Amino acid sequence: AQVYPNFLDRSRFTVGSVIYADPAMAYATNGIAPQVGTPVMQGVISVLSVLINVVVLAFIIRKSIVTKTNPYLNPVFDHQKDFKDAMARVEG
Repeated sequence: AQVYPNFLDRSRFTVGSVIYADPAMAYATNGIAPQVGTPVMQGVISVLSVLINVVVLAFIIRKSIVTKTNPYLNPVFDHQKDFKDAMARVEG
């Protein structure tokens, strides 16, 4: 997309954006300009996403400390049923 931007901007593979209300983007949506995205809602979703990721990372770090497991070398959640089921499918 960065080497050949017209591939995504002006071809049959074009995806209309719903963030920008620029009339120049009307070609991407069959002549109908996309609606404006709400910047406040986009900010709320972004902050919420970062907070959720921080909470999940903290949970993984806490779990690895409690179980004395290195998350880079060993699975942290290997005691869970879903993990065991997935490993059983891999082993065949």
